[in-house]
Amino acid sequence: MMKERILFVCTGNTCRSPMAETILNHHGKDRAEAKSAGLFANKGQGANPLAVKALEKLGIPMGEHHSQPLTGELVDWATLILTMTQNHKQSLIMDYPEAIDKTYTLKEYVYDQLEQNRFWKSWQEAVSEREEARLIVDQYAKETTGLDDAKKEAVERLLKAEERVKTLEEEIPNYDIKDPFGGDLEEYQTVSRELEYLIRQWMEKEEEQG
Repeated sequence: MMKERILFVCTGNTCRSPMAETILNHHGKDRAEAKSAGLFANKGQGANPLAVKALEKLGIPMGEHHSQPLTGELVDWATLILTMTQNHKQSLIMDYPEAIDKTYTLKEYVYDQLEQNRFWKSWQEAVSEREEARLIVDQYAKETTGLDDAKKEAVERLLKAEERVKTLEEEIPNYDIKDPFGGDLEEYQTVSRELEYLIRQWMEKEEEQG
């Protein structure tokens, strides 16, 4: 059986995503291979010492970690991408729209995968409609004469598209895993325990599905 290739994504790739990567590689190394990256990560930073210590409290050694920014190569490598927050997911699929069918927050993948996949496809379509409408409005804005009705229709289309995106974004459920950066060891332990619980839930779910 081919191992699933899982990419965990957070902001700086020094706290949440390396903890998730380490936890999965510790508990599920026979079934999956995990890597991690950050949307705004610097290359080559070590993991936050409190993240390392929090995992030690769980009996999981992190080993050496070097942060890395998210790249198209990593996106292509992954068979499944799990982000720490909805904002991470939103940014990722804006930059890599081809990855929408394999990108979830960790929590939504465990709890509500199918419904959230439908939601994000609707959001992606709404954003595309908004950008297309905005381009048309910008083009008509350069016209100095005529096309009054067409300009009006274009503006109305843009307003409707913007309202649709706004409405959808207001409906985004909170599937975020809190960023412990700046917190104390107890906050890092809370996050590490949550990550371990979710990853164990994911593993059980995969076993049930066969």
